[in-house]
Amino acid sequence: MGKKLYNIKSSIKDGILKIVITGELINKDIKKCQEEIIALEKSANVKNKLVDVRQLKGRPGVLDIYKFAKKYPSERPFMKIAFIDTLENAETASFHETASINAGLPFKWFTDIDEARKWITI
Repeated sequence: MGKKLYNIKSSIKDGILKIVITGELINKDIKKCQEEIIALEKSANVKNKLVDVRQLKGRPGVLDIYKFAKKYPSERPFMKIAFIDTLENAETASFHETASINAGLPFKWFTDIDEARKWITI
């Protein structure tokens, strides 16, 4: 098995789990990346999450996003999620927002991290 090309950094401040994913996400690593995120969520014991993927190359496809969103209620802690991405990924980010909301989670995507922080603390 080859070396993963993405990197996940996390921190907790003011009750918010911040996850920053950088590098490159390729198809073979999507499930592993998702499992790492779920493990971080479970160990964090917080109700708010900010995910920044602006510096990540590659995105999961809509089918992977849909499958991931379906796991929210059963495998994942309930969290309010602010998702930060670039405008060029608006279509994928918007789908992720819709799939998450349909799974019953408060999820909103942003291009501006300050706006995301405001929303998540309301």
